[in-house]
Amino acid sequence: MAPPRLFWVWLLVAGTQGVNDGDMRLADGGATNQGRVEIFYRGPWPDL
Repeated sequence: MAPPRLFWVWLLVAGTQGVNDGDMRLADGGATNQGRVEIFYRGPWPDL
């Protein structure tokens, strides 16, 4: 099942702006919709 288009728009916009506390991303996945969830909070991207 493919993620909704709004999700991809959000990723595109989030990737072009600065990083703020509460921002989320997927890291080290085998595909663009896989990986571990990380939430930016006061510095480095910790695993969740």
